[in-house]
Amino acid sequence: MNHFVCNSIYIEHTPSVDVDAGEGVVQEDLVGFARKDISADNLGELQIKGRIKLAKTGGSSGETHAVGQYCYWDDTSDIVTTTKGSNKFLGIIAKAAASTATEVEVELLPGGLAS
Repeated sequence: MNHFVCNSIYIEHTPSVDVDAGEGVVQEDLVGFARKDISADNLGELQIKGRIKLAKTGGSSGETHAVGQYCYWDDTSDIVTTTKGSNKFLGIIAKAAASTATEVEVELLPGGLAS
């Protein structure tokens, strides 16, 4: 028999290394962001749903982000990008950002929905 557990925007996570608050964590096709600092081998929480403001490339080489555009997490550079490539699906752009902006608001949609 199935039982409803909860409708949460967070999942539990026990990292093998220290994770700083706000840091992105990739688990298979799921990307989450630490609510608080999580010490190695200690239980913490990752935000996997909801709206979050994240870093993006800014300046003359920055990307322009439009509302509703799919976006991805570049785990190597720790930034949001609109380039799929080997990056993990993150969600959709929730607030437009100019190429010169260094942050963008994203509505997180868990688990590779646009793969």
